[in-house]
Amino acid sequence: MNQEPEKIQPPTRCPKCDSAIKVVPSGISKRTGKPYSSFMSCTNRECEYTARLTDKPQNTGEQMIIEGINNIIVSQKEIWKLLAVIKNKLDDLDRK
Repeated sequence: MNQEPEKIQPPTRCPKCDSAIKVVPSGISKRTGKPYSSFMSCTNRECEYTARLTDKPQNTGEQMIIEGINNIIVSQKEIWKLLAVIKNKLDDLDRK
């Protein structure tokens, strides 16, 4: 018989301080604009426990391409935000 391997469940309590654990899905950092993998983090702000969650090896060619595209998208969004700020400032100057 070919059984599927049992999936390992992430812990629900922090191994360092026994506080609750939250799972943060992968996404784009608001601070740096760079993509990050999903990870677990302790909800206790005084505890610095984190652990990466991943099924794939890091830095695969496909992942690097996706990260590059995500960086371009984030950069474009930042450019549009800056252009909107500049336009608003120019509009304010025209009104004076």
